[in-house]
Amino acid sequence: MTISKVGRPSISESEVPPHIEEALLHKSRGATWADSATAVGIKYQTLREWVNKNEKAKKLNGKLKKE
Repeated sequence: MTISKVGRPSISESEVPPHIEEALLHKSRGATWADSATAVGIKYQTLREWVNKNEKAKKLNGKLKKE
């Protein structure tokens, strides 16, 4: 018997949603973490959590910083 996971996937297992990508774009253009999060209607802590826990978001953040 196998046990399947139920519920929402964790941040670390999820694809980066468009609003997180947009917030990271704001951040790359010089906005603060708080202003970037507010621009897309999320809390600062949520945006930081995505970057800290999701490898794709972390890589996107690094890539956008370099551009």
